[in-house]
Amino acid sequence: MHGANVINEVIALINEITARQDGQPKFFHVGSKKIPFDKKFFFPILPSSIRSVAFVDGGNAEIIRAPHLSVHFVRTYAAVYRGVERVARQTREAFAVIHLKPDKASFVYKADIIGVDCSIPEIDINDSVLNAGEQVTPHVVADIVRHCLEWQLLELQDADCVVRDGALDECPQDRYRKAKQAAVMQIGVSKTTTALTDTGVSAPFFLSQKGPEGAWVYCPEQELFSIGFARLHPLSHRVFRMDVKNGTLPETAGILAPYCSDASFVGYPYPLVDADKMAVITTAEQQYLRQVFSVKCGKLFKQLEQASDAHDVLNSLH
Repeated sequence: MHGANVINEVIALINEITARQDGQPKFFHVGSKKIPFDKKFFFPILPSSIRSVAFVDGGNAEIIRAPHLSVHFVRTYAAVYRGVERVARQTREAFAVIHLKPDKASFVYKADIIGVDCSIPEIDINDSVLNAGEQVTPHVVADIVRHCLEWQLLELQDADCVVRDGALDECPQDRYRKAKQAAVMQIGVSKTTTALTDTGVSAPFFLSQKGPEGAWVYCPEQELFSIGFARLHPLSHRVFRMDVKNGTLPETAGILAPYCSDASFVGYPYPLVDADKMAVITTAEQQYLRQVFSVKCGKLFKQLEQASDAHDVLNSLH
């Protein structure tokens, strides 16, 4: 272990870098958007008249892995709240069998979804938008399936507003879902974000330093679709990115603030914590399903996986 002097040197450098980068930023870079910075865009959180809110999350885990075929188990969970009382909830589970098919001079992924009535179009393996210029992988397709199933489950809920974990803007997955809730207020809450100031500082970090005391929302945009940031509880030190469609950010923050007092994660909507817990596929569940498929598939299971599991074998030897 390194001594205290080395650790102190690292801390001093962190302080120096942070002070140097602080500066006076003019913009936040959020994806391809530039959001201006000005202290006049800090607003108090407004009460909301929204009566019912649906929260959703999903999880998926790979059960069979091969370069040309992948099977994922997918679970989605939604809950409807009126006030802070949960009045309805629903869980759905499905398998996604993702496989390659020749298509002209290339390949496409086809995802057969078994267990729920849902389908997505075939996906070109060279769709650079989906995977940052790299070839699309089965995991990317599985994420699209989960995303579509989350929205499909939300569309089954009777609510004035829908909330999901993650951003709403520039989501390539939206090309593969059939939106039925165009007029319903949609909210995205991002636990993490890569948004930066034009001086190279994390946007939530910078806003937490410059924002007023208490709870607030930062929203320079007042459009049909807006991106901003919020501190949703006066005792929280966390600032989250928030997206809203068909609503305003101050009202959106007012919808979520009553759910953000739980001691387990102050400042984050508890129904999203609950949805994450209910939707996650545990390692134990994944291993159980792998054993079931291994027994039922026989030697085909190992034959499929032998092209992809060498790293796992080596790791097991450590």
